[in-house]
Amino acid sequence: MSIRRQGFNLWINPRRGTIRDMNVQSLTEEIAALPESAQKVVADLISSLRQNYPVARRNPAAWVEDWKSEPAFGMWRDRSEMEDSAAYVRELRAQDAKQRSEQNQPE
Repeated sequence: MSIRRQGFNLWINPRRGTIRDMNVQSLTEEIAALPESAQKVVADLISSLRQNYPVARRNPAAWVEDWKSEPAFGMWRDRSEMEDSAAYVRELRAQDAKQRSEQNQPE
């Protein structure tokens, strides 16, 4: 496959794989090995692609709303012992530590 732009032919060699098969370092090395004029073509191509295919950024508020719709969200809201979840977890840890120390005591 070739891309023709500003008089340059850029070939994607099928034996070397697609860009997906290349890691960032090898792709950077490949671009650095090109003549400066070809590097400009690559930069222009990337700029054009970014304009035509913008990165979709999720709105954090939408993410929270999606997360809140999960069935597990809020499953403990009606449990009185969970009103202060940090205190509840501290108590669970203290109970666990006590049980462990009692198990390790010589009889």
